Amino acid sequence: MLEVTGSIPVSPTKLIMKLLFIFIFFIVPIYSIPITIPVGSNAKWVAEHLKQKEIIKSSRLFYLYLRTNNLSTQLHSGEFDIPQDAPYKEISDILIGKKQLYVSVTIPEGYTIQEIANKLVDKKIIKDATTFLRYVSKQPPSKINALLSNKTLSSFEGILFPDTYYFTKYSSNSMVYKAFIKRFNQVFVNEYNAKKNPKLSFYDTLILASIIEKEAGTINEMATISGVFHNRLRKKMYLASCPTVGYAMGQPRKKSLTYNDLKYKSPYNTYQNKGLPPAPIASPGKRAFRAALNPEKTPYLYFVAKNDGSGEHVFSLTLKDHLLNQKKILAQTK
Repeated sequence: MLEVTGSIPVSPTKLIMKLLFIFIFFIVPIYSIPITIPVGSNAKWVAEHLKQKEIIKSSRLFYLYLRTNNLSTQLHSGEFDIPQDAPYKEISDILIGKKQLYVSVTIPEGYTIQEIANKLVDKKIIKDATTFLRYVSKQPPSKINALLSNKTLSSFEGILFPDTYYFTKYSSNSMVYKAFIKRFNQVFVNEYNAKKNPKLSFYDTLILASIIEKEAGTINEMATISGVFHNRLRKKMYLASCPTVGYAMGQPRKKSLTYNDLKYKSPYNTYQNKGLPPAPIASPGKRAFRAALNPEKTPYLYFVAKNDGSGEHVFSLTLKDHLLNQKKILAQTK
């Protein structure tokens, strides 16, 4: 609340102007503009580039500022997010690597793309989740990497790699998206290309990895669970993965399913549709992707969670043994 004191009266118009001033300069967030400084760029080029991007109003004055403060030879190359109309000192501090305006955000493995967008909003890295997701959905899949195309990619789910990132507040959608895709390619493409004669395509490996990420309660069991799913795919059995049903229902964190849930009609319901779902159900991490790419050679066709807090599963060869294991675990947890 703006308090007016003293004997000089303040007109309603002036009061409104003061409130507007406060709103603009203290409430509305300042957005950053992404720029790229190529290797070998001199200070004059940088100043002109900043002007073209409308970060500064005068390239000549900014160049003089750099020269006067002996900063013209200290500018770094690379990608930067710079607040529009920021003071020259703040801009130069960013470009010489002196000032860290970054916010860290850790995306857990197994997050959906919606959960990732919400996390970025919570950390004030992006302004709006819906706008960001709309931007992502409009990007050409073929430009992500050579292993993907418009035909193979049916959803951007699973494409944003879970890791720790550093962004400036209210970064551009483009800058955030590119950071995720760069890390995605660094990890998954290298991992996939290093594998001789992979059993599945790159995208199918990603889809299976997302299911393994959601199913596995411990890292040690990922390869075994992968082996079970590969066995089922080879035998043309239903994958029968509960997390795919939860995702289909729009409840990716749903912990237990009813028999009615298993009847939910969706191409993602692997109790109703054989083979892999049409797209990933979450963003898998490196270990889940590696497990999908390198399944353990196992005779098992079934597994059920122990529900004892360990995250471990009981594996079985036959449906009969699987049903018996389910009954035992249910009796123990009552």
